[in-house]
Amino acid sequence: MTPEASDLHSAWARWLVSALADSGLRDVIISPGSRSTPLALAAAECPRVRCRPVIDERVAAFVALGQARVTGRASMLLCTSGTAGAHYLPALIEAAQACVPVLVVTTDRPWEAYDCASPQTIDQTDLFGRVVRHRAELGLPDPAPESLAAVGRIAAQCLALTRAPTPGPVHLNARFRKPLEPIAVAAPEPWADDLARRVTLGAPWVFTSQRIPSLEGIAALTDRLTRARRPVFVCGPTLTWGSPESAALFALAAAVGAPVVAESASGYRHVETVGAAVVCPGLDLATRSASWRREHLPDLVVSWGLPPTSPTLTAWITQASVERWVVAPHGWSDPTGDARALLFGDPEAVAHAALLALGARVVSAESSWLRALLEADGRAWAAVRAETFGPMLDELTTAQALIDALPAGACLIAGNSMPVRDLELATPSRALRVLHQRGASGIDGIIAGAVGARSTLPPAEPVAVLLGDVSAAHDLGGLSAAQELDGALVVLLVQNGGGRIFAELPLGRTAPPGSGRAAVFERFFITPQGIRWDAVAAAVGHRYARVATPAELTVALDAALATNGVTVIEAVVEPEDAGARRQRVRARVDRSAAE
Repeated sequence: MTPEASDLHSAWARWLVSALADSGLRDVIISPGSRSTPLALAAAECPRVRCRPVIDERVAAFVALGQARVTGRASMLLCTSGTAGAHYLPALIEAAQACVPVLVVTTDRPWEAYDCASPQTIDQTDLFGRVVRHRAELGLPDPAPESLAAVGRIAAQCLALTRAPTPGPVHLNARFRKPLEPIAVAAPEPWADDLARRVTLGAPWVFTSQRIPSLEGIAALTDRLTRARRPVFVCGPTLTWGSPESAALFALAAAVGAPVVAESASGYRHVETVGAAVVCPGLDLATRSASWRREHLPDLVVSWGLPPTSPTLTAWITQASVERWVVAPHGWSDPTGDARALLFGDPEAVAHAALLALGARVVSAESSWLRALLEADGRAWAAVRAETFGPMLDELTTAQALIDALPAGACLIAGNSMPVRDLELATPSRALRVLHQRGASGIDGIIAGAVGARSTLPPAEPVAVLLGDVSAAHDLGGLSAAQELDGALVVLLVQNGGGRIFAELPLGRTAPPGSGRAAVFERFFITPQGIRWDAVAAAVGHRYARVATPAELTVALDAALATNGVTVIEAVVEPEDAGARRQRVRARVDRSAAE
């Protein structure tokens, strides 16, 4: 039988997809192309996986990232040969930095097409370099028994390595020769029985190990907590997928008298209950005062998850006289390089073990210091409330209105730059699942990530994303990919005429108004877009609302959250207002502290 008369490539592709499904694959994002035909057909026809077409590979990768952040398991990306796979890189960098599992399958041309000007052919064997946790070469379909066995092994191996020892992206390169379409054959092929047996048997089971916190580390942490007079727990963005349990950490905090300072994306800010723990999420504002930081220094800081976003909060907990412990499941979460100890493990597992080790020991934290922190937290929220919900919309009010509108259990995606900072100044009101692209902290792919989250969550759980106008312009493709979604997806776009976070830079503060330097700064840093978002939404079939007052925003949010599909809400604020408003909030905090 000649190669042209064999249907090996289609059977090989079906075996690979079946083996991946055996190993836990459930979601596949397919970008169209010719070389990927065998695998695209195999995935589309496999009843055990859900397939979603996304034309733009860059957008597709962020959709997969959003799915994995919710499900905790790798989605599979599939693309054709050539430059297609290169568009995955930004999302894979984020996945690597944030320890999010993703499986990338690039289809490739046969070896003889390399280095001879063959179209749509590049060297894909090491396309992502050190970004991926593992890379594998599947090779051309081969009927040899050992090759058929390797397909199942490689499938199981690749998916397992997206999860452990450190979750992240894995790259599988698969080659195919033409013809790429299924071939009708007159009789069973010699390898058919062997392949059918392997498919029936399935891929090997893989049971990955789980990181157990060091008993020695737990004992040392517990001992230090019992001797601390001013302990504080700081919860940065989490590396845990979905909505982590929080009871153990709050119980430990209550037992040792440690106030909890939790960021929005930590999993410990928007929760049902904190038990007897003291929570002070507004201390970011208080720590902006150097004198306050000196007077209220903690003697022990336990930093849970990634480092905090706030530079002033970081300055408070990284003083030379402060002993700081870092607890995180993966990675070296100590950018300042002055942590006293690092304890690797899931935060809840560490907290639970420390509670058991603590037992009935009595801890005597300094009550007057704790009262001072609670008072500072109260002053911070009073200052924020005094500067929000005026007659016209502002950025802080926009963030608070979104938090207020979301029902319990909703998923909120926080955009980078100013939106995530605005959410830090929003009072938590109910339990939410908050996701944040903190791995590499880029502004790209935020909408696409929300599409991924929406596609995997139950329709009854609404999803909302808060992002700036530049970030939204960076991800127009994400809006085009938000088709055929079941459940509400609210894209709340803060329209402030460009990237206003750059106004916080020294160049933005010192450029004289009306000068040539100010014009350059406006054009190349602030970069106002002038996009007609009503036209953009209409072009891709989404609902749209433009709001300029808190009342209008509340009405628009209520309608969007109650409606199936995508609603783009453009919240128009004064471009220069945010910086001045934050300065007024800080001034109020300082004045009240001095009284």
